[in-house]
Amino acid sequence: RNSKANEIIEAESRKDIRKDINYEYIFHKNTEVLFKEGSSISHYSYGVRLYNQSGIDEWKELELSVDYNRQKLIFEQAKVIKSDGKRIAAERNENHLVFPSLEAGDIILVEYRYENHVWGKLSKEFWNKFALSSYVPVNNAELVIYAPKELDIQIVNENFKIEPTKENIDEFVCYKWYFEKNPAIEYE
Repeated sequence: RNSKANEIIEAESRKDIRKDINYEYIFHKNTEVLFKEGSSISHYSYGVRLYNQSGIDEWKELELSVDYNRQKLIFEQAKVIKSDGKRIAAERNENHLVFPSLEAGDIILVEYRYENHVWGKLSKEFWNKFALSSYVPVNNAELVIYAPKELDIQIVNENFKIEPTKENIDEFVCYKWYFEKNPAIEYE
């Protein structure tokens, strides 16, 4: 779970409703745990603050993609946090979420993970791309990768020059990137 989620949500819920955008990510955290056998866990945690009807229309439903042949999707929480602090659980049907009673100023909180199981010749290889920005502002973006100490990994940063912090935790090396106040990407 994202240990900073409640703190960020509380601070953001006290702020005025913005008029210049439809919604923004108040936080977005992606954690990858790699195992030497080839499996991995991908954990996602994000909070989205809605500012108007267009933002509400975009976020009233969410469908997460899942490859049932190699992934298990596990929801940890999906809810709406009202401006008065009331929390309303999202309605869920497998990988489809519906957020009820949305209003401007509400915050959507979603936390889920994939257990990824692979096989074949590439089963011990891992590759992925992570976006730490969006076409809307992202106030707090964090990417964390836990890799076994004996695993030789290559990390390629594209479009940013920040190097990760690195620390040993048990049998893993933890790589962490953190960004604050990422502006929206301009449409081309």
